[in-house]
Amino acid sequence: MFMSQPKNVYRIFNTFPKVYIAFRGRKDSTATLHMALEVAKSENRIPPDVLFVDLEG
Repeated sequence: MFMSQPKNVYRIFNTFPKVYIAFRGRKDSTATLHMALEVAKSENRIPPDVLFVDLEG
């Protein structure tokens, strides 16, 4: 499953002019953020917009 996710992230970056990444600081969102950053770099879309959500604060 992980191998198909970068394709989806590339598709999102190539489809939408503005991409926002939600980040909570947990393992799954950290992995998603790293993957999105790699795609953003390769697509020359740095820096992407990141929304940090703290539900425990």
